[in-house]
Amino acid sequence: VTLDNSVNNLDVTVMPIHGSCGQPGVLWLGINNGTAPFTIQWTGPTNGVATTSSSSVDIANLPSGCYTLVITDANGCSTTVSACLNNEPGVEFFAAASGSCGTYGQIDLTITSGTPPFIVAWEGPQSGTLMSSSTSVSIPNLPDGTYLLTVTDANGCSQTQTFHLLTGTPVAFNASAQPGLCGVEGTIVVEITSGTPSFDVSWAGPVSGTVSTSSTTVVLPDLPPGVYHITVSGSDGCSATQSVVLQSGTGGVSIWAQPVSGGCGQPGAIEVTLTGGTAPFQLSWSGPQNGSVTLNTNSFTISGLPPGNYVLNVIDANGCTDVKYVTLNASTGVSVWAEPLPGECGENGAIEVNIMGGLAPYTIEWVGPQSGSIVVNSQLYIIPDLPTGTYVVTVTDAGGCSMSKTVVLYNSAGVSIWAVAIDGVCGQPGAIKVVISGGTPPFEISWEGPQNGSLSTSSTTVIIPDLPPGIYTVSVVDAEGCSMNKVVEVETSPNLTILTTPHPGLCGQDGSISVEIPNGSAPFTITWTGPVSGTTTTNANLMDIPDLPSGDYTIEVVDANGCAAASTVQLLNGSSLQVDAFVINGGCPGGNTIKVTFFGGSPNYAITWTGPVSGTVIVAGPPYFITDVPPGDYLILVTDANGCNGSDSVSVTGGSPLEVSISATTVLCGGGQDGSATALPAGGTPPYAYLWSTGDTTQTISNLGEGIYSVTVTDAAGCTASATTQIVATPPVTIDLEVNEPSCFGGNDGSIFASGWGGTPLYTYQWSTGLVETETSPHAGSTISGLTAGLYSITVIDANGCTAEDTILLAQPDSLELSVSVDNAMCSNGSDGGATATAAGGTPPYSFQWSNGQTGPTLSNVPPGTYGLLLTDANGCTLQTDVVVGADYLEPVAAFSYSTNVLTVSFLNESTPGANYLWDFGDGNSSSLINPTHTY
Repeated sequence: VTLDNSVNNLDVTVMPIHGSCGQPGVLWLGINNGTAPFTIQWTGPTNGVATTSSSSVDIANLPSGCYTLVITDANGCSTTVSACLNNEPGVEFFAAASGSCGTYGQIDLTITSGTPPFIVAWEGPQSGTLMSSSTSVSIPNLPDGTYLLTVTDANGCSQTQTFHLLTGTPVAFNASAQPGLCGVEGTIVVEITSGTPSFDVSWAGPVSGTVSTSSTTVVLPDLPPGVYHITVSGSDGCSATQSVVLQSGTGGVSIWAQPVSGGCGQPGAIEVTLTGGTAPFQLSWSGPQNGSVTLNTNSFTISGLPPGNYVLNVIDANGCTDVKYVTLNASTGVSVWAEPLPGECGENGAIEVNIMGGLAPYTIEWVGPQSGSIVVNSQLYIIPDLPTGTYVVTVTDAGGCSMSKTVVLYNSAGVSIWAVAIDGVCGQPGAIKVVISGGTPPFEISWEGPQNGSLSTSSTTVIIPDLPPGIYTVSVVDAEGCSMNKVVEVETSPNLTILTTPHPGLCGQDGSISVEIPNGSAPFTITWTGPVSGTTTTNANLMDIPDLPSGDYTIEVVDANGCAAASTVQLLNGSSLQVDAFVINGGCPGGNTIKVTFFGGSPNYAITWTGPVSGTVIVAGPPYFITDVPPGDYLILVTDANGCNGSDSVSVTGGSPLEVSISATTVLCGGGQDGSATALPAGGTPPYAYLWSTGDTTQTISNLGEGIYSVTVTDAAGCTASATTQIVATPPVTIDLEVNEPSCFGGNDGSIFASGWGGTPLYTYQWSTGLVETETSPHAGSTISGLTAGLYSITVIDANGCTAEDTILLAQPDSLELSVSVDNAMCSNGSDGGATATAAGGTPPYSFQWSNGQTGPTLSNVPPGTYGLLLTDANGCTLQTDVVVGADYLEPVAAFSYSTNVLTVSFLNESTPGANYLWDFGDGNSSSLINPTHTY
């Protein structure tokens, strides 16, 4: 009995059906063999699971991307297939209007998706079409109205939108000014002659405002004199603007008063300016001090005033009056309190400044590692974003009173970590090495991933051991709560596995054992023990151990990492073949029989006899009877499945026997049903009747697959003869592939070599790229090159039209990435600048070449300037960037100007820039202020 389980092997074919016009795609699965129901689980841009009993499955509504599908049948057998969808985008666009009021408008389309060229069509008050390869399209000279816009791309995908175009009615109006009298405010009258109600009327000038109305006449009251800009806007967005001068009314007078506080507690003054009116003016004031004066000019200063609230009155020659209320603030000395607010975790800090007394506004100036100034009205101010250092904070009030404080600011440093994976070998767990810089110990280290954990340490170098493979997030928090995270992937090389296959020797010869090593790291040390033992070292993943007698063998393999695997295999070599034949006389005319017995060898056996009649038959074992043989001498030859031979000869006496032979054809393609067999009888007494092992009763049977077929022929005398034949098939077509993936991200130097085997040479190769090639010599193969990353397929057709297909996914390295941190030079003329580059992606290791000749990731001891950086990975892929090294401080240049008042000189510092200053006044005195004043 032969038990064949191969029919239950689960086999799945996947075919992507790409979506069009923005629609999602479909993955079609063809399931062969296996036991229903089937569970299908897919992962990719979207994930899902489905259960089906069908052998043809569509997975729909899938976005573009690559998917991995795992199919499991009812017996738990599973297989994995992959496919990529590249769905065609649909058409998308948006529209906007342009055009001025009262003119024809324009619709501007921006096409954000689709395949050019595009056909743009519009229907409305005016219709038309145009074709454009641009994604920006304008439709000019359109009247107002509603339009239906349709954009169709080169693939026939389209989108339609409704758009309302409205350019509006121009606005026109007249504006007239009517001055007020004796200080009374004036008015402006706006008459609107054109536009779309309702209207927004706005005015800007000495006073501003806006009013909304549906009326065409608008009065703007209570307006002081001056130039006004009047704007009228219609409801459709159109607008117009005019400028109108509103004159002062005759006789009006107004007071402008500015209090001037005394410096640091001294008496103050009020500066008075009169506008309008007619001289002479009678000016009077009341408050903590009273007084009056008659003026023929428009300005006067009331001096020597104590602080308090004052009322100012003025009467001009026409009796027009005005009143102002003025508060004169007391001027006192200023007091300052300053406190540092340190930054945490590497952040800059601040200084809190509290001001007591003095007169607002206050000028706050700070000098230190970072300098600056600001004018504030509040008595509390925080100076932000300050680096560590000593600062001098000076506050000057509105009266010129000042005070300085020295503040020392210390900001705490942040924590930084470097984490690298230590991969496991031979299936063992890995580890992560963590190096900490900066921060304040102790440190709390935690990790999350396939295994979680934490520890506390004061060490700056820590090894986290016994980690299963996966992606981990490592977090470090120092004693001040500063933290930093890193993501690390730990990998583990698989344990070594081997496959051993015995190859028995034939006809009493020694055999061999093949050893296949699907994983591990070369070189491999292979040791075998058994009836004979030995050892060898090889870099190949497949090796044959020859010249082995029958017996049990133990095969052990150790790879370059020390990983080991062992297998036990039994080798049974074939024995030699012995044949015995003798004659049995038969009853039918010519119905003699030869009995053939044999010993040894390996089934099945081919028995061939030559003499007055000849023939061949395939049997599983002895004995075998050659019937209906005529008299004569016969040579009997037996050949086993391994080609081993044995023979014997006999002599037959008697009549003419019935005999039959079979003529058979070969099945052209493996698994086909195009074979046939014909029975050829001889001797005996015609006519003949036929009975095949298939049940057929014709002389020829057809539509046969591979297998053993027999026929029994009965002649008119009732004598019988039988024959057996084996129909074989050419081996199925298979494909050997050699794949070279692109060396760089986005590169096109990938290639695939395909070679056909099995079937009947020569082979024709059909590639998904469109290339079709027929080889000129067996197994010469076909190559496609210049390939980018992606999915490719190959179909191989042999000389009989038998085919084989395969799909290849070319991967590519990640794109090169480069990040650079810059350390500026301290001064603009210094050479202590530098930079550090970090590379990612591509194929390590990396090389770094700087434009100044330096190599490696670090640029050091350079002056400020721009430096080119060329990054090259192990495959020769490159990435170039420019790095600018600056200066923290410019080289100071000393300069100043001065002004004198009797014996007092005020110096104005015009140096650029500077952090510290020293003044020498030439009389033995000096100062470190930025802008000092000195009396000689």
